Amino acid sequence: MKIFIAGSTGRVGLTLLDKMSQTGHQIFAGARQKDKVPTIRNVTPVSFDLDWTPDQMIEVIKEMDIIIDVAGSSGGSLLQVDLFGAVKLMQATESAGIKRFILLSTIFALQPEKWTTPGFIALKDYYIAKHFADLYLINNTSLDYTILQPGYLTEEKESGLIDINDEISAPNTIEDVAQTLKELVNTKHSIGKVITMHNGATPIAAALNTL
Repeated sequence: MKIFIAGSTGRVGLTLLDKMSQTGHQIFAGARQKDKVPTIRNVTPVSFDLDWTPDQMIEVIKEMDIIIDVAGSSGGSLLQVDLFGAVKLMQATESAGIKRFILLSTIFALQPEKWTTPGFIALKDYYIAKHFADLYLINNTSLDYTILQPGYLTEEKESGLIDINDEISAPNTIEDVAQTLKELVNTKHSIGKVITMHNGATPIAAALNTL
């Protein structure tokens, strides 16, 4: 399959590129500065910008089978990138006739009633952007979506063990999040699901099999 990754030079994106390159799929790494995409077997750097119009995006993604959006502005352009950029990519995906869309979001993005502790309050604008991007994907598209909502990310070594959908906000290693995204590509029964996750006690594939 041809798989397009938006946000490929971010923390999750770079790790995901490495993992996806080992699958045998053709991986296309979308980046504003494609020279920043590392040289990895089976990975093709592609110029791509979430500031583009949906029509401009279509020209890049129209031959793809799956879109994975792991793009984020690190708080710098929440409306422009995390919300509007994500929505435009969803629109372009649908207009291009591509069905499968996997979105990296954040824990409890769809549950604002949980944004009450200091950690959530400090990032409220980020959560609002993610909230409406997630809602758009669910309610305003007919895409075969999966939304992955991890807790906060850490640089620790991957464990290969997670827990999902247990209403707990806890750390996730970047490598485990990337591995979970990789597994979701072939997890058909994740379509139409919102999945919360954190590092836990269950092998990733086994955890996803419980969906």
